Amino acid sequence: MGLVRDTKLEAQIQQRFGRKYKISTGKHGVSYQVCCPFCIKNGHKQDKRFKLYITPGIGLYHCFVCGEANTIITLFNDFKQTIEVQVDAILPLAHNIISPGRLVPLTSLPDEHVGIRYLKNRNVDPLWLQKHYGVMYCETGQVFGNTYNTTNTLIFPIVMDSKTVGWQSRLLYDPDSILPEQYPLFGFCKDEDNDYIIPPKYFTAPGMDKGRILFNYDNARKFNSVVICEGTFDAIKVGLNGVATLGKGVTDYQVRLIKAYWKFAVILLDPGDADSNMIKLEHDLRLSIPVVRIDLRGYKDAGETPTEEIWSQIFDTMKYKNIDIGLLT
Repeated sequence: MGLVRDTKLEAQIQQRFGRKYKISTGKHGVSYQVCCPFCIKNGHKQDKRFKLYITPGIGLYHCFVCGEANTIITLFNDFKQTIEVQVDAILPLAHNIISPGRLVPLTSLPDEHVGIRYLKNRNVDPLWLQKHYGVMYCETGQVFGNTYNTTNTLIFPIVMDSKTVGWQSRLLYDPDSILPEQYPLFGFCKDEDNDYIIPPKYFTAPGMDKGRILFNYDNARKFNSVVICEGTFDAIKVGLNGVATLGKGVTDYQVRLIKAYWKFAVILLDPGDADSNMIKLEHDLRLSIPVVRIDLRGYKDAGETPTEEIWSQIFDTMKYKNIDIGLLT
C-alpha cells in the first residue's frame, strides 16, 4: 500500500520551505520533515537535519530539537516572522568598516563642482540623492590595496536596519578612457613592477560582505514590492523601492532577505550578461512570492534609463503577463 500524501500541503511546503524536504511515516500517517526555522530563536544551532515534522493526520507540527510545536495553520501564518529570525541570526554584519576618508555633503558643493556636474549629467538630483540615500562626496580619501584611491569620489553608504554597515565608492570618470600620460594626474597607483593600475569604477569597503547586504534596503522596506537591480545607480533610477545587489549574481542570503520582507518582486538585473542570474533568481523567488522579470529594452542598464521609461516597461510587462498592477503598491 502506497503512502497517502497531502498534495495541497506539499505545495505549501514547497512554496515556503523550498523543494528540500523529507517524507516519513508513523502512527499518525505521513509526516513531512523540513529544517526547523525556530531552532535559532529557541537557542539552538540552525537546523540542517530536517527535524521539524509536519503531520497533517493530526494537524500539528513539532520540532524534535527545540521543541517548538503548534498547529499547521499557525506554522504557515507565522512563517514570515520565522524567516526574519533566521536571516538576522546567521551572522552579524561587520561593524569595523574603515572610513573612506573625509566626507562632505553634496549640498556644500558649488554647481560647477565635478561631482555635481557628474550627477546632473546622469539626470540625478544631488539634493534628492543626499536626502534619501545619504550620498556624500569624498574630498580627501585613502588608498586601498594599492589599487583604489577614494579621493574625489562619490560615497554611497550601505545601511541595514538603521546601521551603516559599509559603503561603495564611485569614480567621477571612466578609468578606461584615461590616456597613459594622464595616469599621474588622476592619482593612479602603481604595482610592484612600477606599472600603473587602472582602478575599477566602483570600490566597496574592505571587510563588507556584499553577499549579505542590499543597497537601499531600509528605504525599500517601507514598500510591499521591491525592484531588484545590480548597481547603485540602477536602484536609484528605479526609486525608493529599488535595491541593488552590488554584483551580477544574487546570493542565497539575499534571496532569503527578499522572500522574508517583500510581498512582490520585480527583477531588473542588467540585460545580456545577467540573463542566467535573472532566470535562477526568478525561479528561487517564485517558490515563495509573486515575481516578474523585466527584460529591459533599448538601454544598456537601468542606471542609464530614465525613471519614467523603467516604470513604463515594468507596467507593460505586467500587463502583458496578466499580473495585477496592484501588487506594486
